Amino acid sequence: HVFSLFFSFLLRYEAAMELCKSLLESCPINCQLLEALVALYLQTNQHDKARAVWLTAFEKNPQNAEVFYHMCKFFILQVKMMHNS
Repeated sequence: HVFSLFFSFLLRYEAAMELCKSLLESCPINCQLLEALVALYLQTNQHDKARAVWLTAFEKNPQNAEVFYHMCKFFILQVKMMHNS
């Protein structure tokens, strides 16, 4: 029973991730969608993928101040979490 509950939550996360990725194809620098995708990756312990979202967005849009801000915020929070654990 616990496994089936866990599996249903995992499927919801996967579906949400796929939806975010699909929406990002038509709007690749939507920071709200990028934030949502990163949050989903973090909630499923996919930290490398979360990191890659911001790095990729920044590499593709180095002049975008909003992307730069969110990327910096993400990395600052990651460093703080490492020091608090």
